[in-house]
Amino acid sequence: MTEEGTVDGTARRKRLADDAVLAAVALAIVVGIGFAIQVDVYTPALLAAAVGVVAIELLLSPRAAWVRRVWERPNVRPLAVTAVVLVAIVGAFVASSLVFAVLWGGLGGYLAVAGTVLLLGGPPFDRLVARLRR
Repeated sequence: MTEEGTVDGTARRKRLADDAVLAAVALAIVVGIGFAIQVDVYTPALLAAAVGVVAIELLLSPRAAWVRRVWERPNVRPLAVTAVVLVAIVGAFVASSLVFAVLWGGLGGYLAVAGTVLLLGGPPFDRLVARLRR
């Protein structure tokens, strides 16, 4: 494992920033669709989705290299954004309150995690994961 100040650490931070921008673009599209249809978001689902994303990031933190390999496959990023937008479009007609709450909470939760990692300069969950595995 390299130190954060190295070229590898800088490349990881750039990839994370790119992922955060992609999530922000997806969130902006989904929020736009939600406002266009005047969706009334179900708050408990939004909060559950945000907490769920943090839990998923926590659980996948020890497998960061594997997650990165999957995420960096050529078609994964465009397919992920396309899937989010398609779910939002379908969700506009079926269970919109729940669907948009989950999308907004999930994407917002991911942005919170990515922002925390970028601001703190390293994964904030590493020590917690190590403690949970004991």
